[in-house]
Amino acid sequence: MVFVGLAAASSLSGGLSCAAVSLADSSNERLFEAALFGPVIAIVLMVVVSALNSAARRAVKRDPTLHADGLTDWFRHLAILFGVGLAIWALTFVVGIFTIDLTQGRPFRRRGRTRFGRIRLGRRSHARPRSAVGAALWAKFALEEAASVPAFERLAAHLEQLGAPATLVARVHRARADEARHTRLCERTASYFGGVWVRASKPSPDTSVAAPQLRALAAEQLLDGCVGEGYAARYATRAAESVSEPELRRTLRTIAADERRHADDAWAIVQWAVSREPALWMHLERALEQGPDRPQRPLPRWIAPRAAPHVGLLERSEQHRLFEETRASLRRRLRASRPASAAGAKSRER
Repeated sequence: MVFVGLAAASSLSGGLSCAAVSLADSSNERLFEAALFGPVIAIVLMVVVSALNSAARRAVKRDPTLHADGLTDWFRHLAILFGVGLAIWALTFVVGIFTIDLTQGRPFRRRGRTRFGRIRLGRRSHARPRSAVGAALWAKFALEEAASVPAFERLAAHLEQLGAPATLVARVHRARADEARHTRLCERTASYFGGVWVRASKPSPDTSVAAPQLRALAAEQLLDGCVGEGYAARYATRAAESVSEPELRRTLRTIAADERRHADDAWAIVQWAVSREPALWMHLERALEQGPDRPQRPLPRWIAPRAAPHVGLLERSEQHRLFEETRASLRRRLRASRPASAAGAKSRER
């Protein structure tokens, strides 16, 4: 029984660790699904060895002439080794939980990698846990919103260095305040579903604020802002229609309205960049076509195999539809706003 308990504890710790890592990088979903098989096999072997150990002990009790002490000791040591191996496996996953990229929201990048903070869990609240999927989904959203705060801080600094109008910089500062408020809303929602106190920290700030080239900044605003936050607005609007709890619906509608405004802010930055360099338009059209053509999963399939509309997790087909609607709308917007000089250059290329 001791070994079976050890197997169950190792299974729980390993499963939680793997789940947390998959939350931190849903783009590596299959990798972490495969990573489950190693500990599962070890747990099965631990149970088998424990059963053999118990059988050997019973045999010795029935027939004292048997000399099975060495065998039972071997079984016991083998089971302990399996338990230690599982504990090391779980610890390895825990250490790596927040060193892997997430995939949604306004990303904060440093040295070419998307950075996020950490989720901290505190004391249990008085409310009972309502949904593990809901708690995982909104904890992930909280991480993404928290990472958007330094992303907007850095964007404001870059715009000031590039000589952007003060009105654009002010809009970015307002977006930063929105993201801080969204973080608190998502934390509160995750706590509501999970029954525990949840807090998301920001990633460490970037000490380098050197502005990128105008072309890179414009492409980033097109993909991260116009597409990413435009899709987030559509997702939140649709999710608000599917939930039944009034407080959750208000949270989703608040986020949808703010994300829609952030997408408009990103479009205003794109227009300002093109007004300075009209040739950027063709680069932006190529960037849109070469960018992602589907959204990443909010949660890995093995954590949320089915949609959970009551917590805000839409069907995968609905996510694809909303993402493609966002890209198609932006594609039309780009064509309609193409400068005359860029349009002439495009026709000459053909």
